[in-house]
Amino acid sequence: MLKPLKLQRITQTLNRFTDLKINRSQNELNDMSVKTQEVLDRIYIESEGISYIINIHDIIFITRYDRKVLIVTKNKNYSIWTSIKNLEKRLPDNFFRSHKGYIINLNYINEIRLMSKKTYTVYFNGCTETALMTFDKSNIIKERYCL
Repeated sequence: MLKPLKLQRITQTLNRFTDLKINRSQNELNDMSVKTQEVLDRIYIESEGISYIINIHDIIFITRYDRKVLIVTKNKNYSIWTSIKNLEKRLPDNFFRSHKGYIINLNYINEIRLMSKKTYTVYFNGCTETALMTFDKSNIIKERYCL
């Protein structure tokens, strides 16, 4: 024997089911974002048709080069099609935007030398290449390290 069905009751049940499904999806997304944050010691990039997973701790600095982004690491340089801003969002706090065209890993800084009135040259341990830093950004570094 079947009970009579009411449209309002069916609508309420479907709405509850939809809400439960949405909440479950949001919880899964939140769990994934937490896992992503935990695994942030590596990033995935594609360079010249080859995919790489780079250890973030190996990155010395990142710069713009010939309409691409150049990632300079201890072992190799990678040239990729993306923006510095996009990479900056994916990097931890020990990376610092020293100039509009540079993100530097603070752990590799060897010395900072005055190059001109408002620009500094940044030298790194284990790397012959240099980066630039603006005067304003150098003041932030000084404050950060209580100099």
